[in-house]
Amino acid sequence: MEHNDQHDTVNNNVRERLLFPILLSVAALVITVVLIVVIGEFLLLFGHDYLTIGGEHVVPQVFVALGLALICLVGFAIAAARLAPDDDDSH
Repeated sequence: MEHNDQHDTVNNNVRERLLFPILLSVAALVITVVLIVVIGEFLLLFGHDYLTIGGEHVVPQVFVALGLALICLVGFAIAAARLAPDDDDSH
């Protein structure tokens, strides 16, 4: 019986300390890439205007997509910080 308890504890520690952070990072990356592509394409579809700054053509829609993706990244960082197990809980 004690062996099963130790095995369950090891599985829970591996899940909390290894798998969860990796999966959350991969999910954040995938969602961010999808948001950048989808929002960027959507904004570029409807906006054909561009700004000229310093002789360079700048498409403002790309900055909107980048801003939204950064908001998502910050949101995932906050979620990861709140969902991460505390060191005090393991004792």
